[in-house]
Amino acid sequence: MMDDKILDELLTQWKTERTPRPDEFTSDSDFEAAFLTKAAAVKRPTPRKKTSILDVLVNTIPTLTANRKISVGRSQRRPAPLFAMPKMAMSALIAPHACMECCAPSGLAFSRSEVDLGGSTPVFDTEEYKTVGERPFVPVSTNPLSTFGADVDTAMYANLRRMILQEDRLPPAEAVRLEELINYFSYDYPMPQKDQVMRPHFEQGDAPWDPAHRLLLIGVQAKTPVREQLPPSHYVFLIDNSGSMEDVFPMVREAMTTLAKQLRPGDKVSMVTYGGGVQVLLEGSSDIEAVCRKIEKLETAGYTPGGEGIQKAYSLAEKHFIEGGNNRIVLVTDGDFNVGASSEAELVEMVKAKRESGIYLSIAGCGMGNYKDNKLKMLANKGNGNVFYLDSIREAKRVFVHGLTGNMYALARDVKFQIEFNPGQVFACRLLGYELRDMTDRDFRDDNKESGTVGLGQQVTALYEIIPANAPDAVKNTAVPEMPQLKYQGTAAKGSKELLTFRLRYRDPEGKKAAHENTVAVKSAPATGPNWKWASAVAEFGLALRNSKFAPDASIDHAAAEAQKNLGDDVNGDRAEFLLLLRRAAELRRKQ
Repeated sequence: MMDDKILDELLTQWKTERTPRPDEFTSDSDFEAAFLTKAAAVKRPTPRKKTSILDVLVNTIPTLTANRKISVGRSQRRPAPLFAMPKMAMSALIAPHACMECCAPSGLAFSRSEVDLGGSTPVFDTEEYKTVGERPFVPVSTNPLSTFGADVDTAMYANLRRMILQEDRLPPAEAVRLEELINYFSYDYPMPQKDQVMRPHFEQGDAPWDPAHRLLLIGVQAKTPVREQLPPSHYVFLIDNSGSMEDVFPMVREAMTTLAKQLRPGDKVSMVTYGGGVQVLLEGSSDIEAVCRKIEKLETAGYTPGGEGIQKAYSLAEKHFIEGGNNRIVLVTDGDFNVGASSEAELVEMVKAKRESGIYLSIAGCGMGNYKDNKLKMLANKGNGNVFYLDSIREAKRVFVHGLTGNMYALARDVKFQIEFNPGQVFACRLLGYELRDMTDRDFRDDNKESGTVGLGQQVTALYEIIPANAPDAVKNTAVPEMPQLKYQGTAAKGSKELLTFRLRYRDPEGKKAAHENTVAVKSAPATGPNWKWASAVAEFGLALRNSKFAPDASIDHAAAEAQKNLGDDVNGDRAEFLLLLRRAAELRRKQ
């Protein structure tokens, strides 16, 4: 008979994918009962040293499907051993993009499109991304305010780099978040003055994809203290070492060892793993060598009780909390939780309850084929945190070494921006990206409404596409459907030469004091500079990948040409790598 734990994991995988059941079953419970009856009748194969869920599936599926044929579509990742994908069981068979055929009386049948694999091993793709639409143009006369939260995450850039350069495929539209592409790069913004925590900067030029429109850059630079002045830290390393992490775990070991070696005297580390069950390996240790030895000995196996692991990590963070210090959980995972609390809503509620504890959450996503970006992004958003994606050791060093102070030390939390556009200068506008940080205008001064965290020395860059007030009527009517003339609107702003008023609101990292607010008025048409030229090329690339209906003329080739002309100093080689990414993406687009 099949092990109960194996059956539970298979069913959990099916439930968490939220896929529809076959029409022949009138309820989910009927479908589960049918699956259990079939699966329980199958004898387990002789155990190997490491038994995965897929090992069991290989023997279970022929009975489940009777005489129906199962075929698997072409993998979009590099070939890997079939048994290296232990958690792809039910989700692989009934993934959201799979077609679930009717169930014959003799058994369950799940089918996917049949493609010649050319001899390669079939690999399942159950990656999940949050679907967000694009913001439309809004008329400034009736909607002069635009309010959103800060976001310094960079996961989506590294993730699409993995798809394009390692897997030779373009990312799906929902895997392209413009703000994370733009914020991946460094810009030459002026540093805050002594009395400033953050300083805004503005540039403007013609939109590369539509010269009749303008593109406004708003860049915010956070102050950078001396590293020796940083407060002591307590980190909880929360490491997913379940079976699905097997392919990437050598990189995970090296990445976490790299972070451990950055710690200073007085910093402490606790360590929790959750492969096949939650284990506490260290508590409040200052012995960095001991931390590194524990990491080196980690192996992958078993199911993924991620929710339980998160609860244990917060418990340790509270137990070893440093008053006035830097208290942070560093979670490394593919996000494919399948036991216990595993839905996005359950996990979000869990971390949201800890927002006021003074404990921050950093997430290093990794893996391919089963990466659950949707869960990790929302965990970071609701847990006073940030999220990265590790596709290489180089990226791990970028996050944990070169970007340590920004990524691991909070400068301000609940950072919000509100821009008031002058209708005498701007007819309509739309913010590019930040859809997951959208806020109502009244939320700006409501300090109970959470927002993003900005770390020491970090930058936040946002772009607005603008239709000037003096644009031809044809341009205006294309962007915004013709509206009736409003009768009672004021005329005071018509004589003003100001383009906008920028407001910034934030709370201290501890979140105990009243929020701070700064206001800056911006004169019309700030000059175009090198920051704008690079950011606009990155934005055009993102719009082209998304096939934006608001920028139909956005072109990867044009973005590449503009980026080539504006590489700047490029100390770390990030911009040169972007050129390589652009060229490969252009080749893939031409093959479509």
